[in-house]
Amino acid sequence: MRPETLAAAALHGIDPTTGAVIPPLHLATTYARLEDYSLRGPCYGRADNPTLVHAERVVAELEGGVAALSFASGMAAATACVRALVRPGAHVIGPRVGYFNFRGWLERFCRKWNLALDVVDMTDLTAVRAAMRPETALVWAETPANPTWEVADIAGLAAITQGTGAKLVIDSTCATPVHTRPLSLG
Repeated sequence: MRPETLAAAALHGIDPTTGAVIPPLHLATTYARLEDYSLRGPCYGRADNPTLVHAERVVAELEGGVAALSFASGMAAATACVRALVRPGAHVIGPRVGYFNFRGWLERFCRKWNLALDVVDMTDLTAVRAAMRPETALVWAETPANPTWEVADIAGLAAITQGTGAKLVIDSTCATPVHTRPLSLG
């Protein structure tokens, strides 16, 4: 299906309160409380805001995933992902070319958390394979890479990481996962 069809299908349903066939935008940041101070509806935040839930459902459908999370920025998403996937003493393989601020953050984070970091040309599968270690927890690739537009072989990277225990993360900001389809490539 085309992306616009996937997006429309992800929002299919009728709003039980209004009967609208398109979900409403909920701009509230504060929600009513019951007498015992428990929440009557969703909590302030990003996790269960109805508007964000709809947006995340559309993104998941467009990218071929089962769920999605929204963040305030790409850096917030990237740092949350790295922090969730690695533990002190692990090994990380990062991209030689990619968003400069992320690369700097990754280098500082790895030093602070006692993580070994190898920066590798992600277009060279032989180099990526050679950098893998038993303690490799994360392989991060950006494709197309910012600012050079180098393209990494996502399926090839997935073949290298599968069965190793390492997680492969594809940052596809420039082309979006709608077009690069990293989940369907492994």
